[in-house]
Amino acid sequence: MMRRWFLAVLILGTTVPAFGGGIDNKQNFSAAYVGSLSRNAATDGADAAAYNPAGLMQLKNGTYLEVDLQPFTFDYDHEFNGETQTASPNLIAPMAFGVHKREKWAVWGAFTINGGGGETEYEHGNIITQTVENRLGGTISQPYAYAKSYDYTFTAGVSYDFHPMVSVAAGARYVITDKEVELHGTHSGLGYILAKYEQEADGFGGVIGIDIHPSDKLNIGIRYESKVKLDWDTDTGGSTPFGSVLLGQFGRVNGQSYARDLPAVLALGLEWKILPKLTLKPSFTLYFEKDADWDTQNDAVDGNSFDLALALQYDVNADWSLTAGYFISTWT
Repeated sequence: MMRRWFLAVLILGTTVPAFGGGIDNKQNFSAAYVGSLSRNAATDGADAAAYNPAGLMQLKNGTYLEVDLQPFTFDYDHEFNGETQTASPNLIAPMAFGVHKREKWAVWGAFTINGGGGETEYEHGNIITQTVENRLGGTISQPYAYAKSYDYTFTAGVSYDFHPMVSVAAGARYVITDKEVELHGTHSGLGYILAKYEQEADGFGGVIGIDIHPSDKLNIGIRYESKVKLDWDTDTGGSTPFGSVLLGQFGRVNGQSYARDLPAVLALGLEWKILPKLTLKPSFTLYFEKDADWDTQNDAVDGNSFDLALALQYDVNADWSLTAGYFISTWT
């Protein structure tokens, strides 16, 4: 009789704020990422389904489940005409990963937030409400601004041990976007103004990966995510008549749509065990914004964004590790 043994692991991770990504794309998918900022060659957890799916073949046979909850509390400031507006959002971003690995094959899935900026609320207005005030003349009392934007991403795929030193992966993804914006205030001449709109879009893409492990001390991860075409349908229902006019001036017209693709991504990573207990982990991630269709905003992008990250991991014992990382992101 053949016995099959499966290992099930459930991780509930909480983290401190750490962001990574391009103009739209995000990379902070897991608690392990926040602890190191460099996961492009990861092979030690179910979250590798998002960072290095081909590297999942280095897990032991079994079933792995991981749920990470990332709470964010921070101040987001910007200045306009000498005034500073501040938002203090409190967010919880859930991510989930599942892997079943058996011999030369693995199937995996992931729920991540691959784009969007979360939620912000400006109880005293922001740069947009001030811009409207400058256009209209007069004053706007009790200005208020709220924005929410998420790209919910569902990815599923398979990985395969192609060679003792090479594994590959391929998957498909479905992205659902959700965006809400609300601006309101009372104008000294026009009275109460409410400008609000919602936008939704969905699209499909793919991901492929390769993991190269020439020795126990060196591992190389490569991941490519295709562009996801997104056409945002716009609904301005609930706006006051003049609020709808203002939205039209900013290119938000009821019933119309505009393109805002989620750009393609190329991710490269390396894990090098320089000492028995010390591992060096550099990562490079490139976001192809120039190839994405962003409608009227294409001219605002001069080039492609990229991330550089470097992490160190010290293995205290078989169960515990200490990590530290440094991260730099360039937007153009």
